Amino acid sequence: MSDIVSMLGFSFNNASLVEEALTHGSALNSSVDYERLEFLGDAILKLVLTEALFLRYPDKSEGELSGLRSILGSDQLLGRKAAEMGLAPFLHVAPHEDHLRYHERILGDVLEALFGAIYLDQGLDKVREWICNIYANALDGTEDLSELQDYKTALQERTQASNLGQPSYTLVSENGPVHERTFTVQTHIDREGITLSALGIGRSKKQAEQVAAKALFKQLDLV
Repeated sequence: MSDIVSMLGFSFNNASLVEEALTHGSALNSSVDYERLEFLGDAILKLVLTEALFLRYPDKSEGELSGLRSILGSDQLLGRKAAEMGLAPFLHVAPHEDHLRYHERILGDVLEALFGAIYLDQGLDKVREWICNIYANALDGTEDLSELQDYKTALQERTQASNLGQPSYTLVSENGPVHERTFTVQTHIDREGITLSALGIGRSKKQAEQVAAKALFKQLDLV
């Protein structure tokens, strides 16, 4: 327990909460896992990020703030933060499932569970302080997040916040041999007198959609 206390920077009043937050469903002889605390932690993270972005960027619109919150709260960034903190060795998993402790999505889920556990044990002020410390560079814009941005989600939240509805995605073409295929996707919005579209090309349909969403997201900044 001393090692996890060192990583967290404080000790828990109720040690069972941190144990629950670090326990995967595969762990043997355990009646709890992190999923309930993850549910709570997800909501807390959204609240803290919303507040931090609202106060830090007074000139940004609702849509811009929603896009930033989506990026900062993404599974990819959560997983990266958890890995950087060295959280993997503390995760309780079944011996034959040891590889799970290094899975990005699981690490991110565990980090959210810790947010929930800290909230229950230490209160909102403490978990806010802890989250803002973890996200300090991301919040002030000095951390490179370009490879982690989920532009499809960011675009959807941005268009919904601006009453533009949901963007549509259409597969335009597939080219090349199976092992070197490229996909071209078009994303499109047409509502409230605004019609915009963008193309994206990638080695998979999912990648092409992300490229198209990024291009359309940037177009909205000019509207």
